[in-house]
Amino acid sequence: MNDNVERVVKEAKSWQGCYFNTAGYGGSGPYCAAFVRYVFRAALGEAGEMPIVMADRYRAMGTPYTGYPVGELFADSLAGDPIGPAIAANLMRPGDLLFFIDTYSGYAQGTITHIGICVGGDGLMTDAGSGSLVHIRNHALYFPNKLVEVRRPKCLGIVAKRTFITLEHGQAQAMLHGVKAFQQDMQVRLDGMLHLSVNGKEIKRSYITVEIATADQPGYAKLYCHHNRITALKGGNPVQKLEVKASINKGALHVWVDGQEIKPVAVKIEGV
Repeated sequence: MNDNVERVVKEAKSWQGCYFNTAGYGGSGPYCAAFVRYVFRAALGEAGEMPIVMADRYRAMGTPYTGYPVGELFADSLAGDPIGPAIAANLMRPGDLLFFIDTYSGYAQGTITHIGICVGGDGLMTDAGSGSLVHIRNHALYFPNKLVEVRRPKCLGIVAKRTFITLEHGQAQAMLHGVKAFQQDMQVRLDGMLHLSVNGKEIKRSYITVEIATADQPGYAKLYCHHNRITALKGGNPVQKLEVKASINKGALHVWVDGQEIKPVAVKIEGV
């Protein structure tokens, strides 16, 4: 595995047995594609942002096909060559995307309705199923004869130039455009408009991820700006205003939420 694949697999597996809707990402469902997009974005930063595509499979179906769901939260929005090339199922490897047809009723026959991430040999995948519960399971046992396509995301081969401040397992670190930083300040402010600054300089933002957890509140503060859609939560409740600041200096991390310094147990602030 290269580093990108390892990061994607690690992030995907970390959700086993958890409900993905707790991430506050992707609205109220469906969850399978939102989970995949979230995992790649969380693992690879801007390099993991994948476009919304028209499924190549539908173009090959012969007659005009209008039964497919539309939008970034649907599985088929990742089933095209702009995401990555189609791979023979017997060549599947960790990091590949697995697409399944006819797993839900209400769609035209042949519609791609589910997606997972390969995380190991023998068809092992991680996916967000009904109710957003994340599983690690063998795709052939749970979706027999439903696998229709395997794709290898192009972003797995891209060197991710990430800008972030994180706190994970007690270790704080920062990166600026893919280079490790020993001193860095980041601020995200939502007040009708969304602002992102790094080291005191406001930058034009495209994608922002903020996730702050404390010992008693795993979802203390969250903010996502992906595909021009902004979601902000504090204590699990939607908010219209939110300000998060983080400062790291030689491993010492300080974090403020709405002007109050807190003691987080986990932090992720990343902006593109």
